[in-house]
This record gives sequence, structure tokens and C-alpha cells, in this order.
Amino acid sequence: MKSALLLTVVSASLLLAGGGPVPRKAPYFVIQADSKNGFGPSQYPGIPVIMVFVLTDCSHCEFTANLLNGIEKDYSGRVRILASAIDEHAATEFAAFHQKHALNFPLGYNTLADAVHFLGYAPGEVPMPVIAFIDRNGIIRAQFDGKDKEMVEPYQDKNFRIVLDQLIKEGQTASPPSAPKEKKTP
Repeated sequence: MKSALLLTVVSASLLLAGGGPVPRKAPYFVIQADSKNGFGPSQYPGIPVIMVFVLTDCSHCEFTANLLNGIEKDYSGRVRILASAIDEHAATEFAAFHQKHALNFPLGYNTLADAVHFLGYAPGEVPMPVIAFIDRNGIIRAQFDGKDKEMVEPYQDKNFRIVLDQLIKEGQTASPPSAPKEKKTP
């Protein structure tokens, strides 16, 4: 019910702007794992990071989280996926969501206000779920939310992999050319 309410909240500012512009520097962000520990994209310098924001009672968020399980397996070691539940009861519900979906990437929690700041939205206008793709240099290069065509369920996997493949390709360095071989003369 809460997710439906959040998804239907539309303000005049939503018509003018969604999330922050891309590319942009990812703000410092820590996802809470418990009262003392957290994790965030800054812990993974030099590797692309997918930040996913979900609601624990949202079927679209469940679909995306399950899809990201497969992506994490396929891109293991080349990308890091981090997730944050941001609904009102996220602090008490995120562990059950993580277990229910057998996520193979970490999930913690934050406030909606924290997520809004990170994502560059005006308060109250976060169509869920939201995915931010951060490159090796800490730049948010793409950001999709529940209202974007890239988030239509049958196409999410393909769309996410296109962005990831580009981020990974950009980080690869070309092999230095080999030195020319000297010709031996008799």
C-alpha cells in the first residue's frame, strides 16, 4: 500500500525534473547495515557500482532485486551492486527482504530523505525502484527510476547490461603495443 502511494505521488516539480542530471559526481553515501556499520560506493574505488533503492513492499522493487541477482552473478568481480531499502519501516524490514529474495549483494537501509539527496530528486517524487550506475571514478553515469522506459520489466535486464558493458569497456586499458621485432641480417 505504501509503495503504491509513493508511486502515485506526483508533484508539479516532477513534470519539470526527475533525478539529478547525469553525469554528475556521486555524493558521499553510506547505507546502514545496523546501528554501527554501513557500506557505500566509496568503498569500491576503481570498480563500477550499481546503487539500487527499493521499498520492501513493492513488487516492482522485488522484480528488479531478483533481476540484479542474475546480473551480479554474470558480472562478478567486474561490478559491485549495493542496495538500500528506503521505506518507513526499512530499518526493521530490510533483513527479511534480503532473505526472502536470497540477494547475493548487500542490502541495508536509509531514510527517504537520504535517498532523495543522493539521487537529486525533489522531496516526495521518487518513483520506485531507482537504479544509479556509478563509474570507476565515482560519477553517476546513468540513473533510471520507476517511470523510465528503461525500467519496463521485460527490458530491464537488457538495458542494465548495456550500461554496465559500456562502463566496464571504458575502464579497460588497451594493451601497450609490442615493440617491433628486429630483423636479423645474415
